[in-house]
Amino acid sequence: YDTADKWLLREDLPLSYRQQIVDFILENTGQKTFSFDPTFRDPYTGSSAYVPAEISSKHAASAKPTFKHIPKKGALVFDVAQFDGISKKISEFNNSLLSNEFCCALD
Repeated sequence: YDTADKWLLREDLPLSYRQQIVDFILENTGQKTFSFDPTFRDPYTGSSAYVPAEISSKHAASAKPTFKHIPKKGALVFDVAQFDGISKKISEFNNSLLSNEFCCALD
């Protein structure tokens, strides 16, 4: 877990990928089974350290996320909208980008 944490921090990835990285490391190093030592106490957090739960492979395969709105297939048409307000907000956003010193550095 320590190696996975260091790699995630170095690559600036979210720590939510931790268990997946640990599984990858264990699988590719030939360590299919890994038992967590319950007597180990984290020196920083004590006994309140995070201990990952076991996920069965059957449950993990069936837990595929479903997205109702993403990705959107087809065109999205607005029959009624406040076009004046939309235009005003787009203009405000563009002006704020133009006044931002970091924006112009990309040119």
